[in-house]
Amino acid sequence: FGLFAASQAVFGASLGTIKGLEIVCTIWAALALQRAMERAGAYGVSLWAGGLFPLLSLAQAGTDSANALLLSPFIISAFSAMSDAATRDRPPWKQLFLAGRWIGLAGMVKQTAAFEAVGLAGFMLWRFRHEKPLQTLLIFVAGALLPALLFGACFAAMGHFGDAFGAVVLGAFNRGGLKISLMDDSGLFWIVH
Repeated sequence: FGLFAASQAVFGASLGTIKGLEIVCTIWAALALQRAMERAGAYGVSLWAGGLFPLLSLAQAGTDSANALLLSPFIISAFSAMSDAATRDRPPWKQLFLAGRWIGLAGMVKQTAAFEAVGLAGFMLWRFRHEKPLQTLLIFVAGALLPALLFGACFAAMGHFGDAFGAVVLGAFNRGGLKISLMDDSGLFWIVH
């Protein structure tokens, strides 16, 4: 919603603005994919992957899965940072934090990014199982939580934390069939039914 709000504040509220944002995110994802594969040493393949990504994204049409187009650059960047981290002998804290931050931003686009976060955390724990696995996990989780904490602080400063929490967190649980309601306006106390 923040991406849509920012783009509509600059370019106006229209279908063209939304489609433009989808195009920008698709290009960003293609470039992120190309750079990640190039850093991995597959220059020829990186050109094909980066070039074909926008064409393959057309299957999503941007009508029923626009969020997937907006989500893709964040997911690809998270996996790219984790891939960079995996090439090191010891856990590179900066890359692990960046991977967490990117997946946290993906979660701000769509909560289902939690599944990719679990995959990244599992890979990281396996890769660095002999090098302080708990510390690596904490660094990754700190990066992943940072966007949510910053957005939460922003909404709290504006006096709308309860509204945001109810719409985002409780709404996600309710869509999953778990009925949750707030006990007060803070958003911190809830009842599961």
